[in-house]
Amino acid sequence: LAHSGANKSSKLPRSFPAYKPMHVESGLSPLSSDTRPGQYSFRGFFNLGIIILLLSHLELMINNMSSHGLQVSFFLVQPHQQRPVCNAEMETCDYASQAYLQLMGPALGLLLTLLSWSASILAAFIVEKLASHRLLSNTMTLLLNFLLGTANLLLPCLWVWTSPSHPVLNMMYLFQSVIIWLKLISYSHANKDLRILHGRTRKMDLSSSSNSVPRSGLNSRDELTVEVQDDKPGVFNEKLQAIFSEVKDLQPPFVMYPQNLSLGNLLFFMVAPTLCYQLNYPRSQSVRGRYVVWIVMRMCFVAALMLFSVEQYIKPTLEMSLLPMQHMDVLSITERLLRLSIPNTYVWLWGFYLYFHLWLNFLAEITRFGDRQFYKDWWNARTIDRYWRTWNLPVHNWITRHLYYPLLRKGTPKGLAVLLCFAFSAVFHELIISLPFRHISLHAFFGMLAQVPLIFLTKLIDRRFDNSFAGNATFWCLFCVVGQPMGIIMYYFDIWKFNSKA
Repeated sequence: LAHSGANKSSKLPRSFPAYKPMHVESGLSPLSSDTRPGQYSFRGFFNLGIIILLLSHLELMINNMSSHGLQVSFFLVQPHQQRPVCNAEMETCDYASQAYLQLMGPALGLLLTLLSWSASILAAFIVEKLASHRLLSNTMTLLLNFLLGTANLLLPCLWVWTSPSHPVLNMMYLFQSVIIWLKLISYSHANKDLRILHGRTRKMDLSSSSNSVPRSGLNSRDELTVEVQDDKPGVFNEKLQAIFSEVKDLQPPFVMYPQNLSLGNLLFFMVAPTLCYQLNYPRSQSVRGRYVVWIVMRMCFVAALMLFSVEQYIKPTLEMSLLPMQHMDVLSITERLLRLSIPNTYVWLWGFYLYFHLWLNFLAEITRFGDRQFYKDWWNARTIDRYWRTWNLPVHNWITRHLYYPLLRKGTPKGLAVLLCFAFSAVFHELIISLPFRHISLHAFFGMLAQVPLIFLTKLIDRRFDNSFAGNATFWCLFCVVGQPMGIIMYYFDIWKFNSKA
């Protein structure tokens, strides 16, 4: 072996002589603009960018800790609310009473919340059940649903406005109340169309023996939002079968109308991760227990990460922005805006991941809900229009089905229908953000309305440059550098000024 190794080493100098040509063909520098795309990989620069990003964030974290210390508090109560109940005369503190009050207050609020939601769901079920048995006319059913919907929306708003609970808890309650309100509207709207379709086809079946189907047997108030073109007997079941054929991964037996009007069916819809009611949904085969536990663990971690970022980075920056906002120091406000943009973007992305991915997939898994496309690739959006179509599919589907197309069917111009949809969304953004703080400032409302001209602006930029980077960069800057940080600063300043006066 040693002899063979010596022979190999003795051959190396002769195999690479000094006159060997080193330049054997024409070529381009890897960074040349004439280099063929994909010829070289630049993954190393991407890795370097990640390292620089991590180092810069580490430097920001060290500076934040040095300037503000540890700011995190894992309680949703103010420090003065954590003091024990004390007796001034006996100089004793009743820690047990304080603990009882801290536990019973949220427990009582949770009980009343569940009772109010249960009453809303039960009332909606009773109305639809009576309507299916022809005990209520269409006009009376519409009136009762309108009154129930108004009560389901106004009562939570009044509760939140007068509640002494923490704004975060009030915001969560109001958010879920709006979700239930949207679900119940979809429930009543879908069953109204099914009820009218069922009534039409019933008349067709009764008159089929004479081979004549009257076309004018319905009042104008019974006009269906979809056209019925099949006049054969049994057309209702055929229509439903045609609808079911559009849905994949259905598991028999199929739910039909009016057999769908049961509390179990409604409660499933209330828990399912969708805002749009339908008779049958795509279903998964089984519930995966390990996957559920894994989702819960990730939800806890991401929630803790968001809380840490808000308390440690966003809150100190907002406090530092009060003085520049008072004096309208544009340069200092801009500096606070840029400082806030990075942690706010992280919290926004984590919030998206927590709710739209983890929470909705958790609900989908425990209910075996099959369609889990709750969002699309909105992060690649080149226009604001594309973003709103892909960011929140449950709300987008609801607005498309129950607001946008009904407006078009009533003859509303397309542009006005889009504006009304954004105005609808703007109202609820303002309610959910402002009411828990008991101060209406309309920043979220006008911010949502501003999306309409931004849609046309970003479309113009995308057509002008026809470049994916230009459009996508415009989207990210509008949302993460300017829009959201400026809105947060304005809200924080308005609430601080309102509380200072009070």
